[in-house]
Amino acid sequence: MNLYINTSSAFCELALFQEDKIVEHSIHEEAMKHSTVLHGMIEKLLEKYGGVSKITCITLLNGPGSYTGLRVGLAAAKGFCYALSIPLILLNKLDSLCQQYLQSNLNQNAVACLQAARQDEYFFCAQTREKTIVPAEVQNTLFIRETLSNLPNMVLISTDILPVAFERDVTVLPLELEFIVQLALNRKANKKFNNIFHAEPFYLKKVHANLPKKRF
Repeated sequence: MNLYINTSSAFCELALFQEDKIVEHSIHEEAMKHSTVLHGMIEKLLEKYGGVSKITCITLLNGPGSYTGLRVGLAAAKGFCYALSIPLILLNKLDSLCQQYLQSNLNQNAVACLQAARQDEYFFCAQTREKTIVPAEVQNTLFIRETLSNLPNMVLISTDILPVAFERDVTVLPLELEFIVQLALNRKANKKFNNIFHAEPFYLKKVHANLPKKRF
């Protein structure tokens, strides 16, 4: 079975997939409790289905979102992958939402997705059916406005109501768990797994580790 972990939003979410079926789905009712409830939720979930040995893959919604939440989820996912020698699938919320929209709206060829980041900055990506125009990254409002002005037919979507208007309607959509199942199944079938060691949270800035300074 495939264990799905989502700590990118306010509420901790888990699911179990068996091929294309959702076996179990649970969301913790208290917000911002990822570090205290995640492992207990996983243990309780797996007890119902034969224990941890039944897990053959981990799928993680790896951001954007709260940095603390993302670290908690990724650390748990890596721990299971290393301990069980199973693969890791990382999904980006913006990319996934764009793909979901294009699959559900066959008459639309281009879509951009936004999520608020810091002041005057947004997580942003833009795609057509054929290619990625702007990969998921943090951009300022000036860049986003210029990109959208050059693409007048592009639909703008988001998982949240945006605090700033971008001179066109924004369609607010949830990322559906059924679509996550499709993405995970596709990635697993094509063996498009992520490198466990190099995996890092998709947050505002890339994570860098500096070499220690020579002191002697």
